[in-house]
Amino acid sequence: MAFPFAAIYATGAFTFAVLLLVIMLGLYASKVIDRRILILFLLGFLIGYVWEVAHAVAPNDFIRLKDKSVEACFPTDTLYPIVHALGDAFLFIMGLLLVYLLKIPLHSPWALVVMMVWGLSIAVIAETSSNGAYWHYSENIPANPVIYRLNNGIGYTLWPFLEWMFAPVLFWICALLVFRFVTP
Repeated sequence: MAFPFAAIYATGAFTFAVLLLVIMLGLYASKVIDRRILILFLLGFLIGYVWEVAHAVAPNDFIRLKDKSVEACFPTDTLYPIVHALGDAFLFIMGLLLVYLLKIPLHSPWALVVMMVWGLSIAVIAETSSNGAYWHYSENIPANPVIYRLNNGIGYTLWPFLEWMFAPVLFWICALLVFRFVTP
């Protein structure tokens, strides 16, 4: 039987992902968002899914859950990437919403800057709050060096920040293409 924390974590993460999906589909069904935003949500999911699967299958314990019993409730090679990619997709959409609220034209380089700053801010928040508490990146992989340590001694590695620095660039390009070629 899995440790209660594992069941709570897995249930919460799964419920949150399903809730995000229901919210996006509900917003689309009620015509609050048009199909371009729904398409971008799907593209954001696919972008996030690529790195979530890469984390799941990476050798040398690239990332490992702090509580191994989580895997009993939440298979890291199947369900975990899907759930986290849904969260990533929602974060991409929130970055797009931020650009809209700041009244920055999407084709402006400033839109990309806002999305990149948003992405890096999310990475800092997620890694600072969760690395060491829920997961831990191996500090012994030369391709993923520790870039800083906090007072708790936990090493914060390069890859999570690179993902959230470059993924918004890809998402921004997708957004430009979707808004240019897809009708509302």
